[in-house]
Amino acid sequence: MTSSRTMSQLSTEDVNEETQKRSEEDICNIYPVIVLPRIRSGRVTWFAAYQLRMVAILQKHSRNSTPSSRFPRAVWPFLFCVVIGLMLLTTQWWLLLSPVDSSLSEYRAYLSTKEYLRPTSAYLSAVRESPDILYFTSRPPDPIPLFSVESIPILQRHACIAKIREQHDKVYASFERIGMSDRALLVDPAYHSNVGDHMITLGELEMLRKLGYGTLDEPSAKVAQCSFLQAGNYAPPCHHFSTGGALSNIISISNPPLAFWHGGGNWGDMWPDIQIARMKSMEPLLRSNYTIISMPQSLYFQKSSREQEFTSILKKHIELGLGASSTLVDPREGRRQTASRVVLSWREHESYDIAQRLYPFATHILVPDIAFQLGPYSPVASQEDFLKVDLVLLLRDDRESMYATQRNRRAVRDILSDLPNGQRLSFSIVDWTDRSDRFASKDILFTSSAIQLLSMGKVVVCDRLHAAILSYLSGIPFVYLEQRTGKITKTLQVAFELNETCLDGSKAMWSQAYNLSDAVRQGVEFLDRYRL
Repeated sequence: MTSSRTMSQLSTEDVNEETQKRSEEDICNIYPVIVLPRIRSGRVTWFAAYQLRMVAILQKHSRNSTPSSRFPRAVWPFLFCVVIGLMLLTTQWWLLLSPVDSSLSEYRAYLSTKEYLRPTSAYLSAVRESPDILYFTSRPPDPIPLFSVESIPILQRHACIAKIREQHDKVYASFERIGMSDRALLVDPAYHSNVGDHMITLGELEMLRKLGYGTLDEPSAKVAQCSFLQAGNYAPPCHHFSTGGALSNIISISNPPLAFWHGGGNWGDMWPDIQIARMKSMEPLLRSNYTIISMPQSLYFQKSSREQEFTSILKKHIELGLGASSTLVDPREGRRQTASRVVLSWREHESYDIAQRLYPFATHILVPDIAFQLGPYSPVASQEDFLKVDLVLLLRDDRESMYATQRNRRAVRDILSDLPNGQRLSFSIVDWTDRSDRFASKDILFTSSAIQLLSMGKVVVCDRLHAAILSYLSGIPFVYLEQRTGKITKTLQVAFELNETCLDGSKAMWSQAYNLSDAVRQGVEFLDRYRL
């Protein structure tokens, strides 16, 4: 693989060429990832300043160099790259801090017994004897029982949550192969600071528990986890569970084994690295006799050319995994065989319809977002009065945002100044990564700090799907703004259409806004309506 090109620039020919060059064991090595759980801000500041100082020195020497200088001017850019590269290599682990939560002891033990993405033979031997050391999860807050509250709007939410879970149970329990398999592999679960992605991981583990694959509090050897990108070093590489892999014996006794691909909103070209990892994983998983079940996803392609390219890549790797010729997935018998081995779940009507057109060889199901398997929770009251505000605006600042230019205090203050008594209201603009700055929490994944961040405000205004879902699960009033792909409205539509009353947010303290001014105005109205 050519190092000068990013994964998002790979063409169909590139991927096919790489597939021929690399063995199954090398699949994971195409996607080297280092998880950055915690970084000391002081060290990062010092490191950045040191880099800038080195740049200034090198630029000065470059300007002053002459043909008679020891190093010609053309050499300085190369020397600069060498120096920065050495600095990165020598300070990499100095910048990183291992997770300090005691619940992550398995992770620390795992790091101490392996090279980068390559477990030692001693570690693999220990895993074969005691597979449970592979599996862990961050501990979410203890849920409250459904219908255990007196608030009518919250009771309305609980009724909708119960209905959503009934649909999950009905859909996934209906697959014959789930009952036949005694173990499952969760592929590339999310262990990073994006709370929404990790909520999905926890929801998947809870769903697997209901299907008979262990419990969430004490993960069983019946549920293995493996890493391509999103799990980083928190799980062993997925190629170890393929045929001939070092951990393949853990799963291979199943007949047939199941591989549940982590769900979310990254199917398409918005986050191409994850999509390419997913597509390439089809070949080794299918060849190793796995039935692949993709957990609920949103599909979104920005470019039609990339849609066609990625569809071709996916089809090619499925064919290779099934040992098929280029025509196998087209004839009726070949399509039937493929559909029994590749099951794709979608959490939006639009994604479901597009996927049926793009991937007619797979089985498709429409099901609500799996994060609704979590909770319900109670709000987490802040211990510091200065953190409490009237409105919490949890707004994203990435490629999916539609409000990045308005994500500042002046813009929000101007909106409030036009509302009655608006200037007297307090607010805070945050994102998931702000939890560690505001709370003395060791939590880098989920647990209570995410709810605590939302609970800072009496009302939440958000443009993140799982900020809306977590607010819903936690009984917090919220107003949501749509993001670029429209996935919030589309996902909530599938979740709430099971009961018409669930679509009426006015009965359950939530609503949709169509711009930031409208969202702030509705949030202020919630303060008055519910006397918050």
